[in-house]
Amino acid sequence: MFEFDPLIGEMTRRIKAADRKPLVALRLQLQSALPAPVLTQSIEALTYYIDSCPQTLRDFASAAGASDSSPLVQVAAGLYQYLLEPHDLLPDASNGVLGFLDDAWLIHNVAYRCVESQLLGLQQFSVDWNRIAMADQFALHLFPPQVKAVLDGIVAQYSNLVTHQMRPFEPADTEDYSTHGKTIDDYYYTIGGTSYLSTRPIT
Repeated sequence: MFEFDPLIGEMTRRIKAADRKPLVALRLQLQSALPAPVLTQSIEALTYYIDSCPQTLRDFASAAGASDSSPLVQVAAGLYQYLLEPHDLLPDASNGVLGFLDDAWLIHNVAYRCVESQLLGLQQFSVDWNRIAMADQFALHLFPPQVKAVLDGIVAQYSNLVTHQMRPFEPADTEDYSTHGKTIDDYYYTIGGTSYLSTRPIT
């Protein structure tokens, strides 16, 4: 089993220290679209969703090692590499804490699919899956189709690696994670089918 726990700890510190202003801006963008209690609950869940992704990865890696499953260990390593990469779909440095939203979505969704497929046990994870599920739906509305397609493609690759029991995805056509200098403003998409945020396509 590979050992990267200290580096996950470092990523946890980086996420905690990331600029939170984009979350404030997101709240302001949506305050006329969502009731105040719903908006507050959604933003709080989204914050937890991002902050907890290193812990989910740590739990996943520990469970994968205990399972003696080489494919699960490979998936854990792949998720770690994605979290470590600063220039992924949403560059970390230029997008504040929302730069880790794609990392969080990928880590939580791969982990939960392994739980759903009974490859790993729910008790092996310390996160609050109810809060994760709430934030997951919110996060989906912040991803434009192009970003979501790439993330689905990555999940599909991992699903094919570890089991045939997972619900299949349609793989993405490309593995190019570069965003060519775009910021989170280029990725805000829609909430509830109405365009409240930027819908500029990724080119």
